[in-house]
Amino acid sequence: MRHLVFCLLLVITACHSPSPEQLSNEGSWQAVSLDGDNIGYRHVHSWRKGGERLTRETMVVTFQQPGSVPRETTTTLTFRESPQGVPLSVVKTLSSNSANHRLSAVRTGNQWRVTADNSERPLQTLAVPEPLLLREGLKQALSKQDGDERALSYYSWSFAQLDFVHFQLEATLQPEGPADRRWRIRRWRTDSPEDVTVSYTTEDFHITEEYAPTSAGELALIECDRDCALSAFSPITHVYRHVIRSPYRIHDGALRGTIRYQLRNTGQLAPPTTDEQRVVAVEDGFEVTVCEDCGDEAPASDGALREALASNYWLDAKHPDIVATIASLAPEHDASPELTMSRLTRFVTQHMDEEADYRGYATAVEALHNKTGDCTEHALLLATLGRAAGIPTRVALGLAYNNERFLGRRFVFVPHAWVQAWVGDRWQSFDSGLGDFNAGYITLGLSQGEQATILDINRQLHRLDITSAVQVKAR
Repeated sequence: MRHLVFCLLLVITACHSPSPEQLSNEGSWQAVSLDGDNIGYRHVHSWRKGGERLTRETMVVTFQQPGSVPRETTTTLTFRESPQGVPLSVVKTLSSNSANHRLSAVRTGNQWRVTADNSERPLQTLAVPEPLLLREGLKQALSKQDGDERALSYYSWSFAQLDFVHFQLEATLQPEGPADRRWRIRRWRTDSPEDVTVSYTTEDFHITEEYAPTSAGELALIECDRDCALSAFSPITHVYRHVIRSPYRIHDGALRGTIRYQLRNTGQLAPPTTDEQRVVAVEDGFEVTVCEDCGDEAPASDGALREALASNYWLDAKHPDIVATIASLAPEHDASPELTMSRLTRFVTQHMDEEADYRGYATAVEALHNKTGDCTEHALLLATLGRAAGIPTRVALGLAYNNERFLGRRFVFVPHAWVQAWVGDRWQSFDSGLGDFNAGYITLGLSQGEQATILDINRQLHRLDITSAVQVKAR
């Protein structure tokens, strides 16, 4: 019923985890499991202050990569609503080795003002859609209706997308069910009706169970006592769950040439055409041909190039530390875009820690400061440095083939992010994480660094199969 994060494995961003003893003794506890494995807990505490209703959710999940110790990651959301259920604010705080920031969304009249890190300068100001419902407001809206079947069409807020999300909800009374399963509620995003979250609640719509599909399996949150919620966890290796097996082993010679893939897709993913990728829709998916120059993307418009130079929250090309870094790395203004991007790529490769941290989604400035992260932090930092150097860039999101062992697996396609830069006449790929671009890269989406795009792609990866990979040889 709240905005349940549909892609747990990437949305949950690492924070310094409070110990269970630091959480309030009041409120409710929930065990968090993924495909039956207990991976963490959630604590929900609501209270009234000055007539307002405040609710704090603290979710702690345990991750582990092969060869490393288990690490807890935490997401904390604080909702503030009026006695009538009108949303007043939502705050999300994040803190880890790779990500340290605080995001706030505050209502002022009919405006929704979003800020970061206690800054007075808003990231954006949006008109509030109606009805906008958070935890308390949603319960009140359902309680006001009559009958055994109830329905709502409403908006919620998403920090991942930095935007409002439209939902549909259907509630069915189960009069013969137990007290903690009196209502069965189905909820889905209007733009993604195939991903349905199912919740069970008490008579007054207090959530006792939630089941949500993710690309890694079914995520379940089930209310129980404190000891149950804190019982032994089975750490999840989240990257494993996104790996796609290649139908064949692809040798290095083929990767240096042209490869034609057949992608079977039962979701909504639509790979874009780029200067390095040609896409043809087929009956059950797409035929994708990849090489250094076999795409047929239309020439970039002036508007697209301006957008690819602009500074935003994730790609803050105007930040003083980014500007200073560019001044030292690329002082020559007459160097070609290819030469400059190659130099910046080498810098990011050397700057970032060799051991990837898959637990967060940091901004480019955080990546510069903390030197930690995974391919997304590599890509955001490289794209931002390119923009600061006057080179239009965009973040490419998709899959990259790996012949070597990746977390114990070989011959697989792994989720990946890299950069495409406008070099004067086309978009060219640069990758500080894995190395030189080759025909093993499949682009599934393009972004300006925003987290929402990568979340949407990863949410649908389990609906994608690579059924064929054929080397195309010149005649």
